[in-house]
Amino acid sequence: MAGRRLKRLIPGHFADLCESKNIKTVQDLIERPDLDIIDALDISVGDLASALRKVYATLAPKPRTAFNMLDAEMSSLTFESSKVRIEPGIITEVVGAAGVGKSQWCTTLSAMAYLPIEYGGLGGGVIYVDTESSFSPSRLVEIARSRYPKFYDVKALKKLTQSIHVFQCSHAHELVDQITQLDATIIEKQIKMIIVDSMASPFRSDFDSKHIPERQMMLSIAASKLKYLGETYRIPIVVTNQVSGGMKKGLADDGENLTAALGITWAHAVNVRYRLQNKPGKESMECLVSKSPCSARLSFQYSIANAGLIFNEK
Repeated sequence: MAGRRLKRLIPGHFADLCESKNIKTVQDLIERPDLDIIDALDISVGDLASALRKVYATLAPKPRTAFNMLDAEMSSLTFESSKVRIEPGIITEVVGAAGVGKSQWCTTLSAMAYLPIEYGGLGGGVIYVDTESSFSPSRLVEIARSRYPKFYDVKALKKLTQSIHVFQCSHAHELVDQITQLDATIIEKQIKMIIVDSMASPFRSDFDSKHIPERQMMLSIAASKLKYLGETYRIPIVVTNQVSGGMKKGLADDGENLTAALGITWAHAVNVRYRLQNKPGKESMECLVSKSPCSARLSFQYSIANAGLIFNEK
């Protein structure tokens, strides 16, 4: 919220004056002493108070009725044969070690999101922020064609690929800059979901242990903007995360002894966390609901197939 531009928030004469004096964001405005602003803009105390009221009124969260919340739940994405649901307006994190299907999860969701609402989709496009160069358009087409053969004919597949807008960011500052500039794309392209795969990769490669405070500050900016986008446009935000920690001696890495990367600051920003892990000796893998405000600690078996992520019926 602090990084929002005043010209977008309260367009008009006051915002133009602020822009001319290098007061461009909400943070610039609220951190500067009132007397300095009055002197710099040559305005009265009353004018400043009126402008601040407009800013605070615009930023304040609007109340929602139970009906609105129920309607939002009904517009979520649900994997077939499971209770794994991707809700709008919140950050859903998929965390796990390499090779457990995090990118497969994201690609499957991309194919699901474009489906019309009556087919269980969201009826719109996807912003896919790819930080590991792992997005594969051919894999997207394979999943869509295998999962929904009756809907995805040649024409629908073309429209699907045109509706997935991929941004590639290899560094943390590029990722944060991209996230803060997504408003226009969401509106222009009728975006119904944002995917970041992965959040951890650029932050872990760009910051060592000596620069943790700077990393956490940038993570906070990214998390705040993602939450704003999800709440404002009522769309799901899905991010993947890596894990950290060592393997148990003498045992294969099943993921149970690993913790999500990026620390406490990021963990608090996540609303729902699904943890993916291998189960030694079993053909399928396990998805664990490790954080949720409305679900018990459940687990589901899944596998990776031509049709993407498949949850196994119990």
